[in-house]
Amino acid sequence: MRAELKESQLGLVPVPDPTVLTTQSLLREIASLRELLETRIAGVGDIFAERLGGMDKAIKLLQEYTRQLVADIDNKIENLRKLHQEKFDGIEKRFQDQKEALATALNAAKEAVGEQTKSSGAAIQKSELSTGKQIEGLDSKITDIKERIDRIEGKGEGRGSMWTYVVSAVSLLIAAGSLIFALGR
Repeated sequence: MRAELKESQLGLVPVPDPTVLTTQSLLREIASLRELLETRIAGVGDIFAERLGGMDKAIKLLQEYTRQLVADIDNKIENLRKLHQEKFDGIEKRFQDQKEALATALNAAKEAVGEQTKSSGAAIQKSELSTGKQIEGLDSKITDIKERIDRIEGKGEGRGSMWTYVVSAVSLLIAAGSLIFALGR
């Protein structure tokens, strides 16, 4: 190949023109570089897509774990609520049972006190009647003793009044002892 020269406005230009060859070479290298960059960009895009896909999966797993955790917590809270409700119901039932038992015991005690009051009243009345009869009996005995003393005094005025006082005192002591004994029952 022989290099021919061609005239141009600036001067002589060799044939083939090196500017055209350089331009063609640059275009070829740019195309290769573009292809290489596009391949690498596509690879980075694939890596990004893969990583984003992994992140999406991780987010979905995290969301599922969170939902499950919330459900477990809700379940445990509900179980705890039921347990506390059962305990409170048991306590309330015990209070109710104790309240009913106390009311029953108080009614029974009230009835027992009423019966005891009736019995005591009857016993007091019997005791009063008995004491009244004993007092009447003592009155009659005292009256009898007074009459005897009077008779003895009338007969024995000459014998001394000391004997009369002794008999009277003994009689009064016996009467008082009988009265105390009767009242002590």
